[in-house]
Amino acid sequence: MSRLGLLASHAVYRALWSARTISFLGDTLATVALVLYVSQIEGDATAVGFLLLAQSLPRLLGPFAGTLVDRTDQRRLMLICEVAQALLMGTIALFLPPFPILLGLVALAAFFATLFSPAGRSALPTLVAPDDVPAANALLGSGLNLSLALGPVLGGVLIVVIGVQGVLLFNAVSFILSALLLRQLPPLPPVPSTEERTGVLKSTWEGVTYLAQQPTARAVALGLFLVVTFAALDNVALVFLAQESLGTDAAGFGLLSSAYGVGMILFPLLLLRWSGRFAPSMMLLFSILLMGAGTLLTGLAPTVALALAAQLLAGSGNGLENVSNDTLIQRTVPRHMLGRLFGLIYSGAALAANLAYAAGGPLLELTSPRMVFLISGSGVLLTLVVVWMLLPRSSEQPEEIPVLAGA
Repeated sequence: MSRLGLLASHAVYRALWSARTISFLGDTLATVALVLYVSQIEGDATAVGFLLLAQSLPRLLGPFAGTLVDRTDQRRLMLICEVAQALLMGTIALFLPPFPILLGLVALAAFFATLFSPAGRSALPTLVAPDDVPAANALLGSGLNLSLALGPVLGGVLIVVIGVQGVLLFNAVSFILSALLLRQLPPLPPVPSTEERTGVLKSTWEGVTYLAQQPTARAVALGLFLVVTFAALDNVALVFLAQESLGTDAAGFGLLSSAYGVGMILFPLLLLRWSGRFAPSMMLLFSILLMGAGTLLTGLAPTVALALAAQLLAGSGNGLENVSNDTLIQRTVPRHMLGRLFGLIYSGAALAANLAYAAGGPLLELTSPRMVFLISGSGVLLTLVVVWMLLPRSSEQPEEIPVLAGA
């Protein structure tokens, strides 16, 4: 099947892609609306920080979410998560509850999103043929990145037109549309395992043990943790680099941010033409090289134009890294362990992002915007060496993952 043919003629995958893209866009719009709403009713940055914390902390529960994913029908679990988020976001939209209750509802919605994530990633290898997995990941990644790039702008326009409550209701409806699309997926029951059924905590620990022992998964997990720890530092420094070092205004800062997002969108799409020619491990190493080099060049750029080109390069690496990580895990981990592994790996990434955000401000105060980018890029390039040393030289194959009938 051709790469773009996945969307043109693969009905099951098209349903999954459409559901995720609609849901991603709704989430991005809702975040813009919630941040604006909280800043207006509470009037300080601390409240906005609590809101973002309520969205991010549940992501640390990914290991336990992954255990549940490995034990249940993933299609049913995804439907439950989407309906639950629709009810929660609809409640927020209709009642605009007091701030403490709002935080609780947002955190609960974030938990269901955390539960959905490993389910969606684990289901993909059973829905498409093995050779189509990289392209399928690339298309899903482009849908997410497109939502992240367009969502803030579209959210701002929609808030002016239909208000905060209207945007939040749109998000609730997006979850309902997503659930309707996901109903087209076949049942995705848990894979029978020879392992003895254990409690959630022990089963989660089995996932940790497997991650520590499986060379490819270990390399991906540690590499992603280190890359995010260093790369997320520049999120704190970018606005100051734009204004203080490059002497540009808010529009220039917006262009620099957009260039990174454009790179994240375009490179996975370009990958569709060559996804069968390169091993995922080589794509991962190349992606880290692009991210590190792009970040370093952004810190060294003397003009906004050169910084835009460097940001485009770094964003391309990020988009390729996301596809490479998922493909490597899907190809080398047995299906009955996929939920736990994805939960562990992406919870580690969430922890790394929070550590970077906490360290970015003090580091910026002690140095300068350019130095933060140089530290960030150098750290990413050092991570490249670590991942290269850890990745096995020979490809590993998991147990056979059957593609379900009708896919």
